[in-house]
Amino acid sequence: MSERRSRIPQAHGEDGALLVLVTASVLFLAIVAAIALDLGQAVVTGRRMQNAADAAALAGTRQLDKVRLSASSSSPLSSATVNDMVLSVATQNGADSSLVVCTFIQWDQAPLGPCSNGSLAYNAQAAGVLVTAGASNATGFARVIGVTQTRQNRVAAATVQPLIGQRAPLLVCAFGHPSPDIFVVVSAPGVNPVRYGINPAAIGSTYRAHAPHVSDCGLAGSAWKGDAGGDVFMLPGWLDIGTGVQAGPIRSQIAGQQGCAPDAMGCVMALPVCSGSNGQAGDNGRLLCERFAVFKLVSSTSNSQTFALMAGAEATTGIGGLGRAGPNDARLVKLVL
Repeated sequence: MSERRSRIPQAHGEDGALLVLVTASVLFLAIVAAIALDLGQAVVTGRRMQNAADAAALAGTRQLDKVRLSASSSSPLSSATVNDMVLSVATQNGADSSLVVCTFIQWDQAPLGPCSNGSLAYNAQAAGVLVTAGASNATGFARVIGVTQTRQNRVAAATVQPLIGQRAPLLVCAFGHPSPDIFVVVSAPGVNPVRYGINPAAIGSTYRAHAPHVSDCGLAGSAWKGDAGGDVFMLPGWLDIGTGVQAGPIRSQIAGQQGCAPDAMGCVMALPVCSGSNGQAGDNGRLLCERFAVFKLVSSTSNSQTFALMAGAEATTGIGGLGRAGPNDARLVKLVL
């Protein structure tokens, strides 16, 4: 009898231990699930804030570009619209307005000052904006340890870059008919790393970019009619020419402009501007081209097009380069961070 009694409390002890173990396991799983929910929410919010920062940086930099371009017009845009644009786009993408910070930056991302200081939009060094976008989340399990919310901040930056790479159907000699004495580009020492800038005095001047007889920058023979061959060009550099006649301009993606379809009057293109050649003829010819410039088609026949030099425009496609983009440049807005 004593032996049977001694076994009863031992069985009850095992049942109690099992109950404690099951309870602890359930509690542990609940804690893990709660932590997973908090972390999952933080990851999703972080992604949303990165999208918000990216979108706001691009929108703010485009607005900066518009403000600078309008400064000399009869109806200039308010510089405050840069900060307004960043705040609007960031909050539309889920950021808390109190957690949005905008800073003007130089082309190398060095800070200039807050976007709330609108006068900095006209600083010659201002090349873009840096944006921080943030949002807060209410927590689940973390409330147990006194943490009622978490915050996710993300950063992005964009700059206005000189356009250095794009596909183009035509090349333009820097000194061309019918304005041979007005150079498209001028020496710009100290503008790093670009050697040449667009000549403000040439804005509005016309250039025959495509015809049986175009300015040839010193090429021998008459095989070149302005055809670029349609490759993607990286400038500055030596470019191979295409011989023969191009069947009218092709579409070029320029923001806020029409772009070009065949023989579309008033259309706008970004074309490489060239200042010299290797002096060879036919397919052996090469041109030294400095940079892209923006041209508008002003007259056209079946195989001859004349373009007027424009005061710059923003391209929607292409490759941007280092350095500051001037107001008369073909330029590109891109994320740099």
